[in-house]
Amino acid sequence: MEAKKVIYYEDELNDEFSEAKIEPRIIDENYRYNKNPLWDFCSLIVQNIVSMPIKVLYSKIKFRLKYIGKENFKKCKNTGYFIYGNHTQAFADTFIPSVANYPKRNFLIVNPENVSMKGMKTLVEMLRSDTNSR
Repeated sequence: MEAKKVIYYEDELNDEFSEAKIEPRIIDENYRYNKNPLWDFCSLIVQNIVSMPIKVLYSKIKFRLKYIGKENFKKCKNTGYFIYGNHTQAFADTFIPSVANYPKRNFLIVNPENVSMKGMKTLVEMLRSDTNSR
């Protein structure tokens, strides 16, 4: 049996234990959050048509998720609202709120590292992930 490695936090806000070494791009006033209408249409297709069946199936099979109180979102259908999701899953955290929120589009706040990964930048942006600077 393999011995478990114990890691102690020294700086809870900045300690990173991932083995991935990603150089984050700088997100400043020059970063374009909004693209063009074609981009928005493609993003809609990727977010709500291509990825949603994967999200729903994964949520139901892996976690057996059931949303209670989802009908309360309808009270806010003409306004914005904020869904807070604590980061506890490496993969599912990005889409568990979007399944509850479907069919309304999502805008996720992510760290700059998420739009700095080669080959993933476009997909992450199409899934409507906006960045926040540290």
